[in-house]
Amino acid sequence: MNDHRIIGELLDEIRNLRNEITELEERHENQIENLSYDVERAHSAAYQAQQQAHSQIDEAQYETEQAQSNARHARYERESATRDLERARDWGDTWGQEKALRRLKNLR
Repeated sequence: MNDHRIIGELLDEIRNLRNEITELEERHENQIENLSYDVERAHSAAYQAQQQAHSQIDEAQYETEQAQSNARHARYERESATRDLERARDWGDTWGQEKALRRLKNLR
């Protein structure tokens, strides 16, 4: 009879250990799923950050090109007005000089 009781206790202990192993496996699987989800979110965030950085770089390049274009145009206009002023002075053209001076004044 004592043997039956010991066998019963051992069987109960085996059942408890199996249940504990099953719970540990489930927790392990959940942790792996959570880790996978975290890795996916990190990859997604990194990709979005990279895309945003590229977009900001493209925008900065566009703004730089626009500023350079505007500066070239302003320089061209100044040089043109200066040439017109010199030409008007060479010809003694008062009205041309006034017009060129107004252009130069408006460009500043």
